[in-house]
Amino acid sequence: FSRENLDLFTQQPHTVSTGGLWLPSAPGEVAQIQIGLDILEECGVVPEIWAPLQIQETLGVHSPGPGRFIPSEAVCDPVAVLEALAAEATANGAHIHVGCTVQAVEDSPTGVRVRVGERALEAEAVVFANNANLPLLDPAFTEIITPARRQSVLVRPTGCLSGPPMRSQHGHLEVRVLPSGEIMASGCRWATPHMEVGETDETIQVDVIEQKLLEAIEQLTHPSGPLEVIQRWSGIMALTCDGIPLVGPVPGGSRRIVCAGFNGQELGFALQAARAVSTGLLGSTTEPLLKCLHPARFL
Repeated sequence: FSRENLDLFTQQPHTVSTGGLWLPSAPGEVAQIQIGLDILEECGVVPEIWAPLQIQETLGVHSPGPGRFIPSEAVCDPVAVLEALAAEATANGAHIHVGCTVQAVEDSPTGVRVRVGERALEAEAVVFANNANLPLLDPAFTEIITPARRQSVLVRPTGCLSGPPMRSQHGHLEVRVLPSGEIMASGCRWATPHMEVGETDETIQVDVIEQKLLEAIEQLTHPSGPLEVIQRWSGIMALTCDGIPLVGPVPGGSRRIVCAGFNGQELGFALQAARAVSTGLLGSTTEPLLKCLHPARFL
């Protein structure tokens, strides 16, 4: 499923194949590198193992153990990809409305009725793709979907840096050197006792998390001088209780479909999940949805 999603993204004009490097920087992470290697090989992905000396020579940073580099990984400009997909959808007859808050989704004699302010839209089916806000429209997901705040920072380093996108801290940290030379880092929500779980205000940036992000940037990129913070922001993730997205019809009916709960890994699942939902709705495939993603698994 992930490989098919990557194939879809590489077809987008704003996606660049860069490879991706997982560097250990937290206790117990060296062993996790090997566990992940075994799983990847079972899935037919052949990663490269970078020894600490190779990491030092390539990136100029110290590593307590080997890293895992996957040449097939890619990065994209998510805004540009979304705009391109929206333009393609509009060209094929879709109508896109922004700034419209949905108050409720109700059953109707012909399908479903979506309440938007004083208006109501009638449809044969509705797809819930509102991620962390899913429980607001369907209370059945209150115990399944939990919001969590994820913080990011963009810095301008002293000197010119380069290197592949990196992950670390058991997946709780992402660091990427942009083509402009600026560095973006996201994660470190473990810096607060509750790991930002339950937070829904994306206008807040927590100082201790930003400090940990800056420390991680220095550790993984080793800039030659101080870092200048030029932008900071937060976003709300939708965590599922088993860490796997929800893709498929809501149990008990086929007119309400879910495509949400991506646990902060939207780009790793989104296009293939959307294709699975759309082809199923249009009846253009007989391939069943993956059982491990089906919302019925929580019944």
